[in-house]
Amino acid sequence: NRGQTENRKLKAPAPPRILCKPLPLHLKACQKQHIYNMSHKTPNEIFNETKSKLQGYVTLYYFHLGNLCIKADPIALLSTTVEVNGDEMNLEEVAEISLEDDYTFAITPKGAKQVFPVCKAIQTEHPEFKMEEKTERNELTDEEEVTIHFTMPTVNENRRDVCMDYIKAKYELVTAKMDVAFTTGTAKMTASMIGLPAETVDKAKEKLQALYDQHMEMCNKLRDDKTKEVEDAYLQYHAEHAEQTRQDEEMQAAHSSQNVFSMNMKDEKE
Repeated sequence: NRGQTENRKLKAPAPPRILCKPLPLHLKACQKQHIYNMSHKTPNEIFNETKSKLQGYVTLYYFHLGNLCIKADPIALLSTTVEVNGDEMNLEEVAEISLEDDYTFAITPKGAKQVFPVCKAIQTEHPEFKMEEKTERNELTDEEEVTIHFTMPTVNENRRDVCMDYIKAKYELVTAKMDVAFTTGTAKMTASMIGLPAETVDKAKEKLQALYDQHMEMCNKLRDDKTKEVEDAYLQYHAEHAEQTRQDEEMQAAHSSQNVFSMNMKDEKE
């Protein structure tokens, strides 16, 4: 048959068989040991790996809380970059950063050309800041300097609730990751110590537990400190609001008294 003949002609030849000799026993043992070493870590390596993860999660929580601006914490400006002549520069390269008070940054750009870029950069990253420019004459250089004040937003009842929810949400997120890191580390530690005395295994696990507890305490302290910071700011707002209300009421009462007095005087004249 002509078609079958053509098919036979087009059929690719089978690849040649390559015969491999089995590895000698001593090389097999070395190969198995190499695979084991690549896929298994020592207890000390597992401990350091878990420690690194826990430290990373604590740092992440610290960064989250630092960007929840209640007080004027310089960490909130660490990631702020300023565009100058097309180049991105860190804020501290183009401005002096100081604190006017616990709730206000005082930013002094290093030159008049940096004023607008600095304002734009900070307001872009932190639109919640209240900005106010002040111009003063430098006694040393006899030149005018612009200082920009960025004040943290007041913590009223609504902002207080939002801040508390944020602190709680980030805490739960970070500690959940820490739990996973600790559980995984414990499992790896136990597997790496198979065949060792139970006492040795227990000591290694206790050491890992102490490491976990230490980092949980760090997270708890960060949470508690930030919570107190929010509460203090809220109490300050409440006190200032109450004082302002009292002053307004006194002014209104004084104004009413003046009106009555004027009317009485009018009656007497009549």
